Amino acid sequence: MAKKKHLKYQYKTMDVELDKDEVQKLQIVNPRKIRAEQVSSILASLNNGVHFDVPFVVNCIGKTKETRVIDGNHRTIAMKKYFESHPDDTITVPMNAYFDLTVDEEREIYTKTNRGVSQSADDFLNSYSDTIKILERLTTEIPCSIYGSSERIKARYLLESYLSRKQRPYEGGHSYRKLVFIKECQKLTYKDFEDLKETWKILFKAFNPDKLKDFVRLDAFKATSFPVLFHLVSFNKTQLGREYVMKRMKKVLYDSPDLHESRRWGGRYGRIQAYLRFQSMLNKNTKKKFK
Repeated sequence: MAKKKHLKYQYKTMDVELDKDEVQKLQIVNPRKIRAEQVSSILASLNNGVHFDVPFVVNCIGKTKETRVIDGNHRTIAMKKYFESHPDDTITVPMNAYFDLTVDEEREIYTKTNRGVSQSADDFLNSYSDTIKILERLTTEIPCSIYGSSERIKARYLLESYLSRKQRPYEGGHSYRKLVFIKECQKLTYKDFEDLKETWKILFKAFNPDKLKDFVRLDAFKATSFPVLFHLVSFNKTQLGREYVMKRMKKVLYDSPDLHESRRWGGRYGRIQAYLRFQSMLNKNTKKKFK
């Protein structure tokens, strides 16, 4: 007799008619970066009377009567915008409804639901943000955020750079898969955060002497150069002295054509080349050597 297949999480498929108040109560639990053009496209379809074919994936909590949107972020936001102009309308949507999932189970369902959709590393970090002990202090005490902006570097750049700080020789930064990266971040302590923050302060002082708010546009804070500079500071600040490292980097690399050129070098190979070049420049005509 064939063994019965065990379904870990079961859901119920149903069509649900939503009004303005009910849509306002929907809670997005795995927020991706919201793309305005996608919301606009969905809103245009709603305005033309075209509703959704793809089901929302939700978690219905019995005790609190919450409906938590696991998959359907852009559609939820588009509906909220639609009801701003059509407050008396209703919208019927298909839903795959799970019941009383835990937060970890919601993440698992979200990952499975989006298996065929490219989930960015920043989306993945955002999804697990509440499980990373140091992240709140990181985004509060350092000008960074999950998705970054003109005035905030991406938190992922800082975390990835810190996790690869002990590479010797430097291998171009981390090579973790997304979930392994999250697990490594979850291990970080407040002591790690203080170490990371100290490295950040040295780097920030060396490469943003004018204290620009929109510092992210500067060469030192780009995807290739930043992890390399972070590694050079982190690996050498104790043996060479924090003040020396800051002043030497500012003197040799700030405004350097080589630093500007490194923006064009991509991937781990590009970072290794940048590291070797910067290290050579820092060690020229001095007894104190960067490793």
